[in-house]
Amino acid sequence: MDNFSLQNWRIRVVNEDAFKEGQGELNVYGYTTQHFDICPGAQTLFKDILRGEFTDGMPSAKEQDKIVELAKLHDTLFALEKIALKDQGNAKAVFDKVIETASDIYTLGTEIGLDQNSDLRYIQGHVEKVNDAARGTDDIGRPLDEDKAERMATLIKQRDALIKKHSDAGEMFSDKVYDLDSQIQKIAKSESLDEIELEIPGDEDKAPAGDKALNVKLTKNDKIINAYKEIEQEIKDSIQKMKSGNEDEKKAALDFLKANQDTIKAYNNLKKV
Repeated sequence: MDNFSLQNWRIRVVNEDAFKEGQGELNVYGYTTQHFDICPGAQTLFKDILRGEFTDGMPSAKEQDKIVELAKLHDTLFALEKIALKDQGNAKAVFDKVIETASDIYTLGTEIGLDQNSDLRYIQGHVEKVNDAARGTDDIGRPLDEDKAERMATLIKQRDALIKKHSDAGEMFSDKVYDLDSQIQKIAKSESLDEIELEIPGDEDKAPAGDKALNVKLTKNDKIINAYKEIEQEIKDSIQKMKSGNEDEKKAALDFLKANQDTIKAYNNLKKV
C-alpha cells in the first residue's frame, strides 16, 4: 500500500462513524451535524471531504476548522429551511438569513477548493425552496393557500365594482364598501401581509367629494410595483447567474438579491393577491 493510499485508509478509520449507512447525520472532525437529513447532496459531499478527496491526505488543523465551520453553516441553512416550510410567515422572516448563509457557504467553500457549480450545486435548490415558501408557492409555483387568494381577489373585484357604481352616480361610498375593505385586510393579516393600501378605481375627478382624500394616484402598491419594475431585469439576470454563472457571478447575484429583498418580498405579496 503506497503512502497516499495509507493516508486515506487512516482517514476512513478515524472518521468511520461518519460512514455508517442509513444515518442522515455525520461526525465532522468532532462536530455532529443536526439537519443533514434533508440533503443527500450535503451528506455525499462531506463524506467525500472526510475521505480526503479534497485534500492531500489528512487535512491540517486549520483546514479541519474550516470544514467544521462549513458543516455548521450547512446546518444553519437546513435548520432555517425547516422553519420556513412550517409557515409562510416564518419563511419571510428567515429568508434574508437564508441568503446570507448561502453566500457564506459559497465563500468558505471556495476557500477550501469546492466548486459552486458542481460540489455545492444543491445549495441553490434550498434557497429556492425557502423563497417559494416565502412567496406562498409550492415547488411548481402554485399558491399554498389558493382559497384565500381567490377569496381576496373576489372581494377586491366586488369592492371595485361597488365603488365605480357609487362614483358614476355621484354618491358617497356605502358602508358595504368599507365592510369589503375590512374583509380584505383581515385575509391579508391572516397571511402575515402588511396592510394593503387599496386603490380607488376610476378617474379621481369622478370620485365623490367626501372620498377624494382616499383617491390617491400613486398608492403604496404603485410604488412597490414601480420599484420592482426598475430592477426586474437585474433580478432575472441574477437568478440566471445563480443557476449557471461562475463563482464571482453567483456571489454578486446573491449580494444583489439580498440587498433588494424588501422590494422583492413586497412585490411577491402583491402578486399573491
